[in-house]
Amino acid sequence: MSPEPMPEREKYERSLRLVSPFVLENKLRELRKYIDPYEMWYDIGAGMGQYSVALQDEGYRITAVEPLEGYYEYAVRQRAEDLTVCADGAFLINVLHHSDDPVRLLRHLRTLCPKIVVSELNRENRVVEMFVRFMLPWEDINGHLNANDVRHFLSLAGWTRVKDYSTSLLGVSNVYNWFVCEDR
Repeated sequence: MSPEPMPEREKYERSLRLVSPFVLENKLRELRKYIDPYEMWYDIGAGMGQYSVALQDEGYRITAVEPLEGYYEYAVRQRAEDLTVCADGAFLINVLHHSDDPVRLLRHLRTLCPKIVVSELNRENRVVEMFVRFMLPWEDINGHLNANDVRHFLSLAGWTRVKDYSTSLLGVSNVYNWFVCEDR
């Protein structure tokens, strides 16, 4: 008899415990480059709210948006595509690959925010692929978007890329792809 599959929230919490100490500060460092503490930003697909909470604790004005029940309890419980209140910006950390229609999501965010920051795990990095397969076996690394897919979706949605780069983590280069965009 095969073991019962792990519930989604348990998988998510386990992955946070495994990678959070290393990943959280790395991503926060990048986000702080683009977010002014006096601006209001959305954390789209906030999950457990780790980025929102950390930035709020530092005085940033962040509204977490997470459509799934059972995740961050203080998040706005709706899909990003249904948001109607404007903000100064939005960030999406490993979110686009979960969207049924990334272009529609990105187009909608253009109606609400003049800038966005998008980060996706670099699925083309073999070290990242091996780590994910070993440490997070339920995570489908192939489901993540490659950098060209993200560029294509951003272009179709009408965003202008201001910065497009990758960051390292624990000595491994090109772990996360980052895209900083403005609506020009």
